[in-house]
Amino acid sequence: MDYDAVIGTLTHWADAHDNVRALLLTGSAAAGQTHPLSDRDLEVYVEDLAPVLADDSWWDQLGEVLVVERLHAPGWFPSRVVYYAGGKLDLTVIPAGQIAFIPRDRPFRVLVDKDGHASALSLTSPTSALPSAGEFEQALHWGYAAALMCAKAAVREELWMAKVRDRDLKEQLLLLIEWDHRARYGAGVDVRYLGTRMRQWMDPDV
Repeated sequence: MDYDAVIGTLTHWADAHDNVRALLLTGSAAAGQTHPLSDRDLEVYVEDLAPVLADDSWWDQLGEVLVVERLHAPGWFPSRVVYYAGGKLDLTVIPAGQIAFIPRDRPFRVLVDKDGHASALSLTSPTSALPSAGEFEQALHWGYAAALMCAKAAVREELWMAKVRDRDLKEQLLLLIEWDHRARYGAGVDVRYLGTRMRQWMDPDV
């Protein structure tokens, strides 16, 4: 997928539609840290979400669509994660009035800014609180419980359950590693998401 051409097409689309007020490129592409398999993450700021979410044409035309995830996670904004033959776009649709209130702790690039609000955005250092004693103890117990159940499932040849409990174990283990690095290097250490780019922020022995 020619991402430069795709982003150019989306930029022209955003410029041409009054409902779209801003378009931001985020993620590794905005930071200049792309991998050959990197996707592209874009935030689409609109006055009215309904017509944009109901219309597939603005992303359907960009390539051969293989799979689409229509997501609306609690506490976040609806998105269209589109897997194309040869590429992937993560498109988050956000009310235009929210542009100033979304924390920006990683680089971004403004592609469209019809109202001038994006020009006032700036980066802040990533911060995250350390756990309470209760949260730490819970993570330990959940992790060890998952390890025990994973071993039990493997011995009983319940391999699907073993895989599920292994994932539970890894989730708690990653949480403990993140807390450990924040405790030793400061709350602002960027631990990324789901272990991504872990070779950049985790200690080599970990």
